[in-house]
Amino acid sequence: MRQVATFARTQSKRLRRYRKRSGVRDEPVHIHVTRDRQIAKFWLEPVSLAKNKGFRQHELDRIARLVVQYEVVLIEAWHDYF
Repeated sequence: MRQVATFARTQSKRLRRYRKRSGVRDEPVHIHVTRDRQIAKFWLEPVSLAKNKGFRQHELDRIARLVVQYEVVLIEAWHDYF
């Protein structure tokens, strides 16, 4: 549970930095999940994997479960910052 809460907080903080990039408002609500050189992009409405580079399927499944669990929080954070 602690890891999941940290995940949601981290994504919310990253949204603040990410909004400064151009073109973000033109895309559907999404998040990027990174670790080392791995990156995945998830659409949030509805939750689905948009891109993956390097994550294994079992890792993507776990990430997707977290994204679904915190979907409302992440969408609210997106709209608050964009």
